Amino acid sequence: MKAWAALLCSLLVAGCAGVPAPRAAPSMAMWRLDCGTFDIDNLEGRGRVVMPVSCYVIRHGKELILFDAGLEASLAGHPRRERGQTLRLNETLATQVAKIGVDTAKVTTLIVSHYHGDHHGQADVFPNARLVIGAGDAAALRGEADRGRLGPWLDGERPIDEITADRDLRGDGKLVVLFTPGHTPGHLSLLVRLGSGAYILTGDLVHSRSQLTTLRPSGNHVDKARGKVEIERVLKLAEENKATIVVGHDQADIALLPAFPKAAE
Repeated sequence: MKAWAALLCSLLVAGCAGVPAPRAAPSMAMWRLDCGTFDIDNLEGRGRVVMPVSCYVIRHGKELILFDAGLEASLAGHPRRERGQTLRLNETLATQVAKIGVDTAKVTTLIVSHYHGDHHGQADVFPNARLVIGAGDAAALRGEADRGRLGPWLDGERPIDEITADRDLRGDGKLVVLFTPGHTPGHLSLLVRLGSGAYILTGDLVHSRSQLTTLRPSGNHVDKARGKVEIERVLKLAEENKATIVVGHDQADIALLPAFPKAAE
């Protein structure tokens, strides 16, 4: 009799004491945040370019993940002129995430696409997050006197994961960190699979959508040959996953996601 009960339990699963029900897929949502702008006098001979700085908050079930942390908070309301460009920040990350009910102390993971300062300028307002960064970029920053806002992680005071290959963050294919070096030695992009569709956040794999056609890396890539290879790979991944590529520094690509405070789900 007990054997029959066990068999019935294994067939029905749900409702049997001690037998876990199948796991539901995590609820997912993604917000695009305004993390500043570069108003550049003459970008690589193309004349004046206003380049946005994009950050993204992603909810994976009950977890909160941040991709990039923008220009430094001190710029909010205080534009700064330097090296042929003006840096602006309308609103801090902390202020923006509060509008969608996010407590900065509850963000569990901070993915920094690369070591340039406009991608980690407000990292310090997420003190309980594990940092995910390319190993080559972490090594380069450790050799610098100024580590921006990433010092606590690089010095071992906070947890850090240093990436050298693609990484499925949660093991369910919903958040896949893509190792895309070229712009910097450890540059990262991110594949996000939402219920409505998939997106690839490029970081600085490219600075403009036109580069996805020309396959031409930006002028400040440290390894242009590898950069071209990674652009081609991301294009292939986008096709395979029917994913929308979102270029964080291209003004036109802001419209590919709902206007804040709405989320893509």
